Order: sequence, then C-alpha cells, then structure tokens
Amino acid sequence: MTDRPNRKMARAVLLAVAFILTAVTASLCEEAQFLKQVPDTFTAKEPVSFYNRNNLYEYIDGQAVFYNSYGFTRLEHGVYQKGGGTYTVDIYELGSRLSSFGSYRQQREEEAKLFSAGVEGAIIDYLTVFYKDKYYVEIIPMSGGDDDTGAMTLLAGWVDSILPGSKDLPPELSLFPPDGLVTRSERYVDESLISYSFMGRGLTAVYKDPGQERELKLFIAFTPGPDQAGEIFKGFQSKMTQTQHLTIGGAEGVKGELPYRGPSIACVSGSYVYGCMGVSDEKKATDRLTTLGEHLKLFGK
Repeated sequence: MTDRPNRKMARAVLLAVAFILTAVTASLCEEAQFLKQVPDTFTAKEPVSFYNRNNLYEYIDGQAVFYNSYGFTRLEHGVYQKGGGTYTVDIYELGSRLSSFGSYRQQREEEAKLFSAGVEGAIIDYLTVFYKDKYYVEIIPMSGGDDDTGAMTLLAGWVDSILPGSKDLPPELSLFPPDGLVTRSERYVDESLISYSFMGRGLTAVYKDPGQERELKLFIAFTPGPDQAGEIFKGFQSKMTQTQHLTIGGAEGVKGELPYRGPSIACVSGSYVYGCMGVSDEKKATDRLTTLGEHLKLFGK
C-alpha cells in the first residue's frame, strides 16, 4: 500500500506527457487549406507554416493585437521564390467579411495603386494586399527579384483563384448616403469605434462638400440590441458639452461639442447608434443622418 501515491503520481505524469504529445502531433499534422500547391513559375522555399490566436505573436509580435482585434483565427504562411526574388504569402482568416475589409483598408498604403484581386487590392513595390470574403492577404518581397511587382501580381492572382467566398463589397457599406461620400473612405473596426472603447464595433465614412474646409465623418455602431444601443448613446452623450436634444428622421438625437472633434450629432434607433463629427453645415449633416437612419431601418429586412 505504500507505493499507491507513487503510482498515482506516475499515472498523472504519463497523462500529462500524453496530452503534450497529442498537442504536438496535432500541430505537426496541421495541413494547408489553401497553400497546398505551388504556383506556376515559382518554387516553394520552405514548408507552409501555421499560426493561431495563441501563437501569432511569434510571427508578428507587434501586430498580433491588431489582427486579433478583427477576429483572427488562423494564418497560413508560405514562402516562394521566382528568379532571384523571394516572396512571403500570408493568408489571414478573420472574423467576417467586414473584418477582412476593415483590416485591408487599415493596412493598404495610401500611395499604392489599386489592382484587380479579390474584392479590392492595392500594390506598391514593397507590399501587395487584398481581401476576399473573410480572408485578408499580404504578399511581401523578402529579397528583390527582376520584377517584384510582376511576381507579386502573379501570386495575388493565384491566391485569389484558390480562396473561396464572395467578391462583393460587404453590404453594410451601402448604408452610407452616396452624396458627398469620399471614395474608399469607409473604414471598419471590430472594437473601439472612433477610438472610444464603449462604442464597440462599427463603420465610419468621410464626406467632403464643395466650399467646406472641414470633412464630415459619419459613423455607425452595431450593437446586440436596443438596450446596448441605449447605453452607448448615453456614453457618447456624456462625452459632449453644450448638448441639445433633437429628433432626426424620427430618431432620438443629441448635438453638442465633442472634444478634439468639433460639433457633433448622435442618434439612436433600434440596435444602432449613428451620427457625425466635424459638422460645418448642420442641415446637410442632419439630411445625411436622416437618410442613414432610413437605410438602417431597411437593412436586413
């Protein structure tokens, strides 16, 4: 009977070792979903590797938080060679079509040229990005070749052809009124809309009117339900000074001064909180919010 504790300890150690071996084996046996083949005219320089939420920091330490904020679940990482050039291909699986759109718009270089890949793509000599459905793709030259732009274009076309899903814009973008909307100014975040943590996830878009120096920024916060929307509306109102209540398109609203953002307006209706910041022309701002409120009422029906 004296060896019973030792037997229990040995059994516990064996179970722990078995658990670790199972986890390691699962990791080693993980297979590529998309980078199974090698594109024509390229060679694979190393095996495809994989990352999840727990170890993404091992690959991109400083940016792991950014992708995790967009509902990141999995990354496939491939390295390919063509001539003297070496290129990485990273396919990020994110939380939704809006998430991949948001990641793309945040990561795209402003001076990059648009090109046809996925829903929308952009290319510059040191970076190619595009998104398709819930996937965001980055292609980066690690060592220069004879034609990096041409090589990245080929890789982007190949990845686009093997990724599943829709090549349509997220339908939520159609909520914004088109009049005065700055092309491709829409942005999406999965958390901390307009840099307020309590606002949660949502969209923004920029408007510019002739003769106006100040840009108007519209926003939409998506919430789980009316109760949460009401709390967010109260939180937004608490950030304002010189507030005045009003009704816009039948929705409860408030206007006032928002620190560092100027004259602002917010409305609440159903599960949505929406509004604008940087108001120069209040009539145009309220007209746009009225239209936005009407679009929100119809959205999803």
